[in-house]
Amino acid sequence: MREIEVTNGLPANSITAAHYIKPEELRAEDQRHANVMLTINRASVANDTILNGIVVCAHWSQCWRQNRDRHCPSFLRRCTIYDSRHPENCRIFFPTDELWTHEAMVEPGQPFESYHLMGKPRARTPARRQPATIGQSPVAPARSIGNQKSRRRAGGQDLDSFLNTTNAADASPTAMPPH
Repeated sequence: MREIEVTNGLPANSITAAHYIKPEELRAEDQRHANVMLTINRASVANDTILNGIVVCAHWSQCWRQNRDRHCPSFLRRCTIYDSRHPENCRIFFPTDELWTHEAMVEPGQPFESYHLMGKPRARTPARRQPATIGQSPVAPARSIGNQKSRRRAGGQDLDSFLNTTNAADASPTAMPPH
């Protein structure tokens, strides 16, 4: 009962009794859930419990192996215990030769979002090339303009020179085949 109080943030010794509603001999073997009747000594605590609900896990091994809820208090408690035994789980970065990667850790049970990179080196990303403007970028003309030979020739030109050569080619008369 004390674990239920601590897990749900209830005042100490506020639960005076607890018992299952369905008798043990009437339960099915594969039953996964049960209803518990709690006797609470203060009306205000009882009202808060009714309004907000509480979590009761019968045994941590069953709860944490079968329950998929990542916010289950029993699961989180077991994770904290495991992390305190294995401090390498609390590392933010993979350790390298640089010392700051060894020091970057969170407390067991705390989310990684609680770690702030204050005073740590910024990520070294390679300098990105500035994107070219439309007039500077090489243009591969669309299929409908010219033939394959002229498209290959124009592939390395910039937009202005390509448009000039295309407009000049359009202005020249084309030979009509004889009928």
